[in-house]
Amino acid sequence: MDMATVQRTAPLPILLADDFTPFRTTLRQILERYREFTVVGEASDGNAALELALSLAPEVVI
Repeated sequence: MDMATVQRTAPLPILLADDFTPFRTTLRQILERYREFTVVGEASDGNAALELALSLAPEVVI
């Protein structure tokens, strides 16, 4: 099956990781405008990002 033709039925789970809170907040606000995405977590440092990535298993980490 061609991956370009696959349609998702659930929003794409995304984990946001950045130490600058205003950036994370703005990015979350932008992503939440689209029902194709869902922000499942936010991390302010690498250790927290790794811990959340392992526990939440997002498909994308930004």
